[in-house]
Amino acid sequence: MLMTTGLFLWQDNSTEEEFLVTSSGTYSLTITNDCGNSSDVIQVNYTSDVLPPNLGPDVSLCPGEQVVLLANSPNAGYLWQDFSTEDYLIVTTAGTYIVDVFNDCSLF
Repeated sequence: MLMTTGLFLWQDNSTEEEFLVTSSGTYSLTITNDCGNSSDVIQVNYTSDVLPPNLGPDVSLCPGEQVVLLANSPNAGYLWQDFSTEDYLIVTTAGTYIVDVFNDCSLF
């Protein structure tokens, strides 16, 4: 039975109808109304199957040379500072290069 009226009491003593979960832990809710109360508990575990990128050590480039930066992480999407979305970036000029690696749950 879904209770939509009553007094809500979460594990942290907050009393809102909704509770935003932002980390792993045990969460509980008790709802009390004229008919009594109902309680439930849930264990939430945040996990990430995306490994943070490791582009390797800094390197020096001579004119005409190139380096391939590889952000290969299984089950991930990529966004480089030039808005390309491959798992690699071909670099031909000196600079700082940034890649966001993400999936549905994580962003590194």
